[in-house]
Amino acid sequence: MRAWAPVDQSEHSRVGGKWRGYRTNHLLSPFVRCGKCNARMVGSRRRDPRSGNLVEIYRCPGKGQGGCGGIARVAAPIDAYVKALVIAEQQKIQLRHRLHPRAVPEHRLLQRKTELPFP
Repeated sequence: MRAWAPVDQSEHSRVGGKWRGYRTNHLLSPFVRCGKCNARMVGSRRRDPRSGNLVEIYRCPGKGQGGCGGIARVAAPIDAYVKALVIAEQQKIQLRHRLHPRAVPEHRLLQRKTELPFP
């Protein structure tokens, strides 16, 4: 039996990575879009005027960077909401598998329908 090679510690994940591709420090920064101009929002920080603490935000880039610069939202509630949606969807899938363990996945049904010879 062959043993697995140890993981190379020099490789980094894309989250906070310093290698090729986009550097992702914020959970949804590759996916969140501005509601005004549809530009890709970027993760950033700003000082909360009430508490004086730094707060993570998603903001639309300025006009010189392809956005409108008009929208910024606190990241924590958005991240929590999306995480809750993903977890709920995963729980529905697991429940469906428990209730119908032999059920064929939907994409397999579509594949079978296209494979049937039509008269």
